[in-house]
Amino acid sequence: MNLVLSPSEVMDAGALASVLQQANSRKQAHGDNAWSIYPFTTEEVLDLIEEGGMYTAKIDETIAGCVKLTETDERIWGEEGLDGRALYVHRLATADTFRGQRLGGRIINLAGKHAESVGRELLRLDCPANNELLCGYYLYEGFSLVRSIKLAGR
Repeated sequence: MNLVLSPSEVMDAGALASVLQQANSRKQAHGDNAWSIYPFTTEEVLDLIEEGGMYTAKIDETIAGCVKLTETDERIWGEEGLDGRALYVHRLATADTFRGQRLGGRIINLAGKHAESVGRELLRLDCPANNELLCGYYLYEGFSLVRSIKLAGR
């Protein structure tokens, strides 16, 4: 199975909304409402695509997942989020039909290679501390806990 990560296209928005909603439902099942309590819409995904940095993961031309990579993240990382050393991982999601195939880790690996290709030495992300399963997953995938912070309203 050849996994390809490429910039998302408008024609993929509906399928990506479905993938994101599948992942969001899994997050909510673990008490994590960080993305939203409402279903993802095609219009929201179109906005993510138009902002740039949205990538679609395909296996044999089938949409299998996605990730949003941003160049800064001052909201979570403060001044460090503006240092130009990292790309920031958001909206990492895999389709239910590809669960159990380590696809998320493979997307992270490709995102890391992309970061290197654009001169960034790191991938950074944030994860709700109350979602212990997801935090453990990211540790398993090679991320390190840098700090825990409390966000207003959460």
